[in-house]
Amino acid sequence: MRRPKTVFRVLAYPFIAVVVLTAGASLWFSTNAVRRFYYDETRDELRALAEIAAKELPARIEASGVENADAFCKDTARRIAHRRTRFTVVRLDGRVVGDSERDPAEMVNHADRPEIRQALRSLSYGTRVRYSTTLHMPMMYVAVPLYVHKRLFGVVRASRPLQRIGRAVRALMLDLALGGATAAAACAVIALLFTRRVSAPLQDMREGAEELAHGRLDVRLAEPDIIEVALAVRAMNTMAERLQTYLRDLRRERNELDAVLRGMAEGVVALDDEGRIVLINDAACRMLGIPASDVRGKTLFECTRIAGLARVLDQLRAGPGEVRSEVEVPGEKQRILNVHAGVLARESGAGAVLVFSDVTDLRRLEQVRKDFVANVSHELRTPLTSLRGYIETLRDGAIDRPEDARPFLEVLDRQTSRLQAIVEDLLLLSRLERDEAEGRIDRREGPLLPLIRDAVCAVQPQAEAAGVALQVQCPENLRADVAAGLIRQAVVNLLDNAVKYSPAGSRVDIEVDAHADEIVLRVRDCGCGIPRRHLSRIFERFYRVDKARSRDRGGTGLGLSIVKHIARLHGGRVTVESVPGSGSTFAIILPRCGGMTRHKQG
Repeated sequence: MRRPKTVFRVLAYPFIAVVVLTAGASLWFSTNAVRRFYYDETRDELRALAEIAAKELPARIEASGVENADAFCKDTARRIAHRRTRFTVVRLDGRVVGDSERDPAEMVNHADRPEIRQALRSLSYGTRVRYSTTLHMPMMYVAVPLYVHKRLFGVVRASRPLQRIGRAVRALMLDLALGGATAAAACAVIALLFTRRVSAPLQDMREGAEELAHGRLDVRLAEPDIIEVALAVRAMNTMAERLQTYLRDLRRERNELDAVLRGMAEGVVALDDEGRIVLINDAACRMLGIPASDVRGKTLFECTRIAGLARVLDQLRAGPGEVRSEVEVPGEKQRILNVHAGVLARESGAGAVLVFSDVTDLRRLEQVRKDFVANVSHELRTPLTSLRGYIETLRDGAIDRPEDARPFLEVLDRQTSRLQAIVEDLLLLSRLERDEAEGRIDRREGPLLPLIRDAVCAVQPQAEAAGVALQVQCPENLRADVAAGLIRQAVVNLLDNAVKYSPAGSRVDIEVDAHADEIVLRVRDCGCGIPRRHLSRIFERFYRVDKARSRDRGGTGLGLSIVKHIARLHGGRVTVESVPGSGSTFAIILPRCGGMTRHKQG
């Protein structure tokens, strides 16, 4: 086995070659420095000449007029002909009034020349190296402001061809190029001999590092025979192995955490010490009304404006290790969230963990239960009190007086019937809720019109006694997959209410419309209507818009609640539209499972 060689022995001669190359590079930079030196010298000389001309020319212009500018430029150029300098006088509007090598009248406007614009803008001087379209050669231009009668007249521009500088620089570059070529040839030989020894293992190491960088951590590098590189390769292999194990464990933990968070009914939000979201699950997004994307890194209050959360976080920062509270989430459907906040210890500081539970339905059910207990107690207390009073009156002797006992017995009968109706409706509601919870309903597809007519027949005597007409509009061939008895009961309840609150001589319409995916059954009356503030609660049990009038008309207060549960049991809903003084329209909206069947008439 060959003994590994050190990096020094392998790279010693190449480093010497690098020195030689560095010397060649220095010579190249020297050439550029010489060029810059010539350019700077030429620019400074041209500026000095232009400034001298700018001092002498105003006196001639003041004495003989601007026409003397051209003669001045040509005389000045002849006096320093050995400098090969060209002079040009340009007015503010860009018109050339003097030039040492051309007739100004034949020259184009120079207002767009960059050196002239620069001199006029800075009021100092402007310079530019460019190709002259007049003389057809590269030139260096220097322009200085020209003042006549102490007012800015234009510029004096001095220029000179760069051919001499180019020839001098090219000669220097040729000499340096010959020396550089010799050095480059020597460098190539040295590099060829010595870099091959070290480049191959370094190339393998680079390719392996790229594989690791792309996430392929199962790649292992072969160790070369250069000891320093071999140690580096060994360290990279060890790092890749440990990193692979670490990432595998981290990925497993992350997947487990994601699965737990996705499966949680509670919302979870983790905040850093600046209040920015570092973790949030889908349940929290739904509860807080936050879009599930692009929220990490934002503060909680950039995503939601729930005032109660600010109070919870303020209480948490004040000292206690955890805070429990309830906050309200505003919106079309207000929700109540139970918040459990705790401190999240992080390296950068103390953050917070918020766990949300939606208790809206719980609080609503608690309120409904309280209202139900109060309402049912009130509804039962009235007839029971009446029964007890009349029974005591009969016991005290009224039973022996037939003329008094008979009216009392009729009252007892009415109150007993009312109690029976309340109990029957309560039992029906209980059964509907149980069937709804169990998803149990006995449906059969059949025509809707016979059900509507049966309901109308059941309410017809009451309607005739009240002087209210009932009119039905329902397609004869409309069929639906429903529980016939329940739908009949719902329509009877709606018609019963409509007749009770409609004035004599009015009409109640029963309309059924079929749409692509639903059936809408409407009951429209011309009664007194329902104030807007009551519309959201009229389907609650025992809720009455006008308690005194409702009881006088014999209602139990459970009819609309029964209608709502029947609609929900069918997978539908019930709605109401009402304008006080103009009547009300109740609608049962059912999913359309059946269809329209047309029969031939014969």
